[in-house]
Amino acid sequence: MTEDDTARISRRATLALAGSVALAGCSALQDPLGGEDHTTIDGTKLQQVATAEGPSIPETIPVDVEQAALDDARARAEDLLASVPVPLDSSEIPNGAIREEVSRQYEEAENELTRATEAGSRFEAMGRLRRARGDARAAATAWAAIDADVTRSDLAATLPGLRDDVAAFRERRRYVGDDPVRAVVVHDAVEDLLERAQHRVSPDDEKRRWREVLENPIAVGEFAGRLEEARAALDDAAYLYDRFEASLSTPRDLGPTFEAASSSLLDDVLRRNENLPSGNAPSDFVDADVEGTPAADALEDLYFGIDRTDYIEDRHAAGSYASAVLLAYWDLTEFRAFDVLRERVADGERFTVESADGVISRRQSAVEAVNAALADSAHPVLARHVVSKLAGSIRYVDDELERVDDEVRAAWLSRELSRYVTTEAVADVLPAATGQVVEALDAA
Repeated sequence: MTEDDTARISRRATLALAGSVALAGCSALQDPLGGEDHTTIDGTKLQQVATAEGPSIPETIPVDVEQAALDDARARAEDLLASVPVPLDSSEIPNGAIREEVSRQYEEAENELTRATEAGSRFEAMGRLRRARGDARAAATAWAAIDADVTRSDLAATLPGLRDDVAAFRERRRYVGDDPVRAVVVHDAVEDLLERAQHRVSPDDEKRRWREVLENPIAVGEFAGRLEEARAALDDAAYLYDRFEASLSTPRDLGPTFEAASSSLLDDVLRRNENLPSGNAPSDFVDADVEGTPAADALEDLYFGIDRTDYIEDRHAAGSYASAVLLAYWDLTEFRAFDVLRERVADGERFTVESADGVISRRQSAVEAVNAALADSAHPVLARHVVSKLAGSIRYVDDELERVDDEVRAAWLSRELSRYVTTEAVADVLPAATGQVVEALDAA
């Protein structure tokens, strides 16, 4: 990640934090921009907005994930949790801070197991179970460090074998498939998991995180948790790859296809990136005064969200072409959304609201756009990669609005409204971006 990437992310995090702080007791605060608009909205009506039906579009990939695989992962987490004598008390762990942290890790593992049960797809459940395994191993090993003198050295002795397993899978993996669109989605998921596993067992990461750590039970447990996450990610990567490969009736090598498509899409990302307006303020993006409006926040969100260029180049250079293709897919979608939004703002749109009905209308527009982006897509396997995250963005705003229980100034909702706006904008341009990616894969 470059310094420019870090700056973008830091600024975006600051903007998001401002929105969150604004909604926390916002009725007692003044307009941060010093504006004269004191229009307020009933917080209880906003809660009704937040609980309205929204898009339920879980993330999936075109691989048949067996329930047995999920059961095995759950059993692993539950076995680890069973070794911790909860509830912990001072006779078992006298140090209150350590006792609290082990209990927290245990509870978080249980929460992830519950979330896995409630997941909208088996693929999403796999992710929840990976996190459950990591938290469960952290809690179990922290307890073992106290009760049975397990040390960091004991854990480090298992690293070479885990690294060998990661390397062995990387060596046998190939870009096989029978349909490039279906295959690129699967191989992206496999590459992401493999990258997670690799990162957690790399010597540089181990030295950076654990070089100066003493034999603190929590540190030992966290180290074990990362090793468990690495093993879980590798297990899932190999499982998805093998299941996908076994499902192919006429497999062929898609490596050259993905490489050429990645190169083509990256070229367009670089071209569009060069043509982005320079600056940090909304007034740099449009010739209009939009400060303090949802339009300004939406433009900022999209502008600073297009920050994957260096990572796409890195993935392409590393030969992770499937990941590069889907990262480019995201950026190309957001480039288009940014251009469309600039035009709407230049034409006078500000996306402000004066009542709960206005919030409902803005949310409904986003919901309809997201649902249509998937329902009308000629390539739903690919479109779902983006649409599932757009649905998650709507749920995020809903959760924020649900926290409001008092009168709130309409001005304080700018950040939340902007998320509805950007979600709608991305969904609207998704067919064009999807078509470009499919065309690149077909032409390769």
